[in-house]
Amino acid sequence: MEITSSSIYWITRLDSFLATCVGFMLITIVGAFILGGVFFSMKMDGLEKTDTKYIIIKRMFFSFLFSAIFFWVGATFIPGTKEMAAIKVVPKIANSERLQNISNELCDLAVDWLKDLKKGNTHE
Repeated sequence: MEITSSSIYWITRLDSFLATCVGFMLITIVGAFILGGVFFSMKMDGLEKTDTKYIIIKRMFFSFLFSAIFFWVGATFIPGTKEMAAIKVVPKIANSERLQNISNELCDLAVDWLKDLKKGNTHE
């Protein structure tokens, strides 16, 4: 998979998209609380369930509530810019042949150094 300029652009836009989801989530939560208060006060006042105002407020309340849940799920599962960069870059680095060879050489060097320390040989 090649990283193109358009993929870099969308990776950098993830933070603002995430902030937009959080903003809409907060707005819909506040709206749901307000509409919930109106809805339950109408219910306490004894309005009939067939009244048009009651039906409209009830539908708005549940649509705001489900919208808040939708934006919450979106904000939860959309990675930020740093997370997406790690998702794209770390596997390429970890699967690099060059890095695998370097890490094997470093392990061998560390083992030799530990053996020398155990014997008491120091290279100073």
